[in-house]
Amino acid sequence: MKPLWLRSLSLVVMAFLLLPTASATCGGGGGGGMGGMAPGGSGGGMQQQVYYVPWKMAEPTDTSAATALVLYWFPSSQNELQNSSLRVSRPLSVYAAQCVAMEVADPSSPSRAKFAAEDTLPVAVLATSDGGIVGKLENKKGRLNVEDVEKLLGAEMKKREDALDNQLRAAKETAKSDKDKAIPLYRGVAEQKCMFPKKAKEAAGTEEAGRGGGRDPRCARFRSKEERAHRTHDGSWSQGRTE
Repeated sequence: MKPLWLRSLSLVVMAFLLLPTASATCGGGGGGGMGGMAPGGSGGGMQQQVYYVPWKMAEPTDTSAATALVLYWFPSSQNELQNSSLRVSRPLSVYAAQCVAMEVADPSSPSRAKFAAEDTLPVAVLATSDGGIVGKLENKKGRLNVEDVEKLLGAEMKKREDALDNQLRAAKETAKSDKDKAIPLYRGVAEQKCMFPKKAKEAAGTEEAGRGGGRDPRCARFRSKEERAHRTHDGSWSQGRTE
């Protein structure tokens, strides 16, 4: 039989989801969740804005198909779940908006057996959507530190971003001699639109431009017609033009 705190775990996580959340945007803000300032009360001052991490209960049926990374948190008790520093973090909130799943798993779950069967809780595990372990953080004196978790996830995100930068540069270089060969490279970057939307947009736009997209065909027809009507044999423009 499960301990009482495990039976109430899902209710506690649901309570987290009902907390007022701040909008987490990319850029700015430090660790620990205090990444911005919000208007204060009647005094007109500014107060710290809190970024609650959108943790959800891990389910055995979750496939995480829409995410590239999953951050698992295995708490040791209800007290830790309610008071852990992992509850509040601007960086983690930003990453959650970039298709990184944030999941709380109870100690008897299949996820615990797969990722942290022999570890003393609490433990945090960063994994790929297909179940590969990227990194693991064990507790220090019975606690997990949010800054350590932010560094673990931040390092992996930076690694992936650098890889996309390299792929985008390779695509641009390849396109100089072989545009068709560059298309798969651009598309590989564009497919990461949830995790890295700016880079995906750049890749999609560059691919389109390289294939002649983004050019209004009506303008192309107009220029072609105009050139035929008003260019001289030596390639220079004639003086007269008709509309």
